Amino acid sequence: MPLSRHSVAALVIGWTLIGMVGLPGSAAAETEASDESADFTRYERYSADYELHADGTHIETHSWALKVLADQGVEDANQTSISYSQRLQEARIIEAYTLKSDGRRIDAPERNFQISGDTGAADNDPVFSDIKTMTVVFPEVAAGDTVVFAYRLIQKEALFPGHFTLTHSFSPDDVLLDTRIGISAPESVGLRTYSRDVAGGIRTCADGRCRWEWTYSNVVRGRPERGMVSALDYGPLILASTFRDYLELGAAYESRARERSTVTTRVRSLADELTQDTYAPREQVRLFYDWVSRNIKFAGNCVGAGSVVPRDVDRVLETRMGDCKDHTALMQALMEAKGISSTPALVQSGNVYRLPDLPVLSAFNHVMNYVPSLDLYLDATATNTPFGRLPFGSTAKPVVLTTAPARIAHTPAIHSVDNRTTTRTDLRFAADGSAQGHTEIEASGMFASGIKNWFDYLQPRDEEEVVRRAIASTGGRGTGTLIRADTSKVVDQYRYGSRYTLQDAINLPGPGALYVSSPFPGAAAIARFASIVHERPRTRPFICMGGIATEIYTYRLPRNARLLAVPRPVHHVGKNISYRATYAQKGNTITATRTFEDRTPSGVCDPGVDAANREIAQIIQKDLRKQLVYR
Repeated sequence: MPLSRHSVAALVIGWTLIGMVGLPGSAAAETEASDESADFTRYERYSADYELHADGTHIETHSWALKVLADQGVEDANQTSISYSQRLQEARIIEAYTLKSDGRRIDAPERNFQISGDTGAADNDPVFSDIKTMTVVFPEVAAGDTVVFAYRLIQKEALFPGHFTLTHSFSPDDVLLDTRIGISAPESVGLRTYSRDVAGGIRTCADGRCRWEWTYSNVVRGRPERGMVSALDYGPLILASTFRDYLELGAAYESRARERSTVTTRVRSLADELTQDTYAPREQVRLFYDWVSRNIKFAGNCVGAGSVVPRDVDRVLETRMGDCKDHTALMQALMEAKGISSTPALVQSGNVYRLPDLPVLSAFNHVMNYVPSLDLYLDATATNTPFGRLPFGSTAKPVVLTTAPARIAHTPAIHSVDNRTTTRTDLRFAADGSAQGHTEIEASGMFASGIKNWFDYLQPRDEEEVVRRAIASTGGRGTGTLIRADTSKVVDQYRYGSRYTLQDAINLPGPGALYVSSPFPGAAAIARFASIVHERPRTRPFICMGGIATEIYTYRLPRNARLLAVPRPVHHVGKNISYRATYAQKGNTITATRTFEDRTPSGVCDPGVDAANREIAQIIQKDLRKQLVYR
């Protein structure tokens, strides 16, 4: 698997869920995983066979049959695609046809094959990617039919010469009736294998070659759960590797990447320019990080071995573009120009939190820098992450440091005190029942990064609609304007909010009752945590993170209304979570303060944590349903 950019992690997972409640298109919002076509198609069989050569090249053959169970599955089944590196691989389609429910076979004609991909101008090589995609359209697909596909990939050059790794991970959420995986390899390469919850895996050798075979089936589809960790961490699995350990894999990366981080004349000149009159190493590193993260735009590098080898740093400076490997190499060269040693750190930035039991390349999809003398990790592709912090997807993860010295380490977890939101809502009600108000929100840590990322892509023309929809999500009716801070700078805190006018906010003349809530909930609202009581209980490990949320409300009722009753205070302290709510009345003005603290460090939580969270979520839900009574 090529090293690539981490997934955009405005990720604020765990109790925040999150992001902007009621706001459209939030990158921070994570919804429960689902596959719309999952119950409308089914893999009847799947097989993959790998023939490994001594130099690390190999031939892999894949074959599968997908049955269409209902009309809704036709769109998912009527075409398929394979991707390959034009420089490293050769792709061949063995067969592609529709097997009709009455037994007829209709082969896909060659005109139904389409190849797309990037090319360089005037017969030059592509700059950023030589990945080709071959798409096959199956003929006359209908419910009850089965589409059959087989293809072969010939690996002409190994990503790491002399080495081979393989990962087959199976999700309990996928139905696979008959799965067969096979590997054949020269005995001399010392291929090792590992499997979990699959049948087979016995090695048989003859005439200098060895073979392994596995079978797997899953007839009951599981139900995906929001924020769950990758099945690679816990599910059925097949691994194969010629690497002895992860340090050898890291050394293979280092051997191909090191020369690309050479301190060139251009790099040295830039390093000197950026650090004029600055001599403290940490401050020099900060200047390099700020410049690279702002000025080197992200672009993939998947040209041949470019999926694991950075570009030359001068080329990166020339184009002002690069992927995670290029950012890392440039940062490494700039620091070395000032005598600051660093090392690449290989990491999996997705929802994988364990190193697989054998050293496989799929354990990593991202690379960043580590500075031993400062005990500091740097991810210069994370444009919304302040210096000294990491994006959420790279925290609490095992990493392989490829040098200085090479070792397996762990990135720091995020603690609750690093993630805070303070929300202040002031509402002044009028005699006719309308209200004027404003909400101001100050976010820090991961909350700030996620919100700033969202505002970066929010068009000014959409701001009024954002506020209207936020108000509507709370059951209100009104209009307003958005308060937004400057997003051009990467900071650890971000402030935003809204000013609004509400129609029919309260019923006058009374009597009536009023919930204490904000018309503009914002990020990390306490109500979002409490909503977990409406979700299915978790049965699998899930990604979690703590934080602290404080919400302060000031409600001012008009003179023609009289406040009769306010809620009683609440105080609950649990193992990981505490909640406190107070309500103070002075005449027709009430001030409510709610504080929620989740002390869970970022990382992986087991289902027992979810069960404990539900208990306190029920307490919070009861408090949120309390009302101010007036007449």
